[in-house]
Amino acid sequence: MKINGTHQKGTLNSDSGSLSIFISALFFLTLIFSFESIDIANSYLAKRHLIQIGEAAIQSGAHEIAMDRYFNSDFTIESSTSGVARFRVPIDCVSARAAFEKEIQVERLGSQSIKTTEWTCLNDVLTAKISAEIQPPLAVPLLSDLTGTLIPIEAEISASSVIGS
Repeated sequence: MKINGTHQKGTLNSDSGSLSIFISALFFLTLIFSFESIDIANSYLAKRHLIQIGEAAIQSGAHEIAMDRYFNSDFTIESSTSGVARFRVPIDCVSARAAFEKEIQVERLGSQSIKTTEWTCLNDVLTAKISAEIQPPLAVPLLSDLTGTLIPIEAEISASSVIGS
């Protein structure tokens, strides 16, 4: 409002302070996106670690050979290219699962245990799904109410052993 050619501060039409509110809102949004990007990066690294744990455990299971089938040449055909046959090593599914579970039970992802959510042993191929939950690296009270206190991580792994070249 103009009175005698000068501007008065504090009137209803004044724009002073609008920029500081806008900058504060942008700063708050940037902070939230920074926290979320840290959570995403941490989740990615945790999943890689979970996959490594699972691969080591499933390889342990894949070494459980069904000796009776092995010595009776009861093999599953992997492929037959250029006249050379490749076969899968016969796996003892019960022993393979026991070996896998033994490896998984001693491992941890952060401070959390790892669970097997799915297991199959079909045609001498082992497949497992494992999961764990991790703590977010930054616990923000408002965000943890929205997203939860633990982040679920899942991985699927498989293994078989092949004979032949």
